[in-house]
Amino acid sequence: MTLFDWSTLFVFLSPIFQFLFHAASARLFKKESPQMVVIYSIFICAFILILGLGLLWSIEPLRSCIDYFICMVYFVIGYFAVAYSYFNLFNISETGRRLKILYELLQSPYLTESKLQDIYGRDEIVQVRLDRLCAIGQLKKEEDGYKINSKTLLYMGHFSNFWHRLLKF
Repeated sequence: MTLFDWSTLFVFLSPIFQFLFHAASARLFKKESPQMVVIYSIFICAFILILGLGLLWSIEPLRSCIDYFICMVYFVIGYFAVAYSYFNLFNISETGRRLKILYELLQSPYLTESKLQDIYGRDEIVQVRLDRLCAIGQLKKEEDGYKINSKTLLYMGHFSNFWHRLLKF
């Protein structure tokens, strides 16, 4: 295998390395913000993988400095593209609610906790979510109730629950 092949293999295996490293980090740093733990683990894992790539380079020398540069650029772009997706997948459940609160505070610079609770009445939150689930085809409204139309999000939810149990959140 050439060094470029090894670099490609590193990029393909990086999500597995990232997930395992993140799982270990989440167990070690339970008091840290989950988002900060994933960010730290992405960068530390990148450093470790780059060291591994450097070790490969010491075993199989390249023909020129351009080859080293191309392999490193390929790895960094590939790894951080995967890491960006991983981070967004990890954050997707928290972001919507937080951004909505920030948007409300942007519109009105100061809101009390009771005012925020008035804005986010439970009935409205449930209705908005039901409407969204109907809009994307996950639920179907029938007379006075709802019925599951597609189990795609349920399967994703099961995977997410498994993932969170594995990460101990």
